[in-house]
Amino acid sequence: MIPILRIPAFITISSVSCHYLFLSICIDDNDIALKSRSHLLKLSIAHALAQSTLLTRYETTARRVLSSPLTVSIPTQLAEKGALRLPRHEALKLTGRLFKLRRDVNLVSNVLDVPELFWSEASLKALYDAVREYMEIKRRVEALNEKLGVASDFVRPFILPFSFGKNLTDA
Repeated sequence: MIPILRIPAFITISSVSCHYLFLSICIDDNDIALKSRSHLLKLSIAHALAQSTLLTRYETTARRVLSSPLTVSIPTQLAEKGALRLPRHEALKLTGRLFKLRRDVNLVSNVLDVPELFWSEASLKALYDAVREYMEIKRRVEALNEKLGVASDFVRPFILPFSFGKNLTDA
């Protein structure tokens, strides 16, 4: 085996014994060993790692928004008081943050896209897909979308135009 690429520490990968993908690379506990110096192999891996890294950024942002005191207080207020004391502009800002994050993950970023190179190079696409699968990108995107959807459901009834006057304060 020739070069070894170290996966950055902020990308968490569960430890597995050497996982051979098409006998051209080995992934073992945050190390990727290549059996070839092919720049196209490195490019395939780099695309998948870049998408995983970008997704990590979105997951971190979502965690920050979803664990904020404002977001956490919504179901608590509803359960304990049966009402929500939340200024209209705060509800709209929270909805905007959630919407922007979902848009970024699903429409703006390239996390879900397959780079053009892989449409013409089937063997590279297979390697790219295998690394994406190893990084659990599809599962992570689904989990992130589910979390953002649930959080949006908390706020949705309170931002509808007909409910502004009754449920939200104008503060």
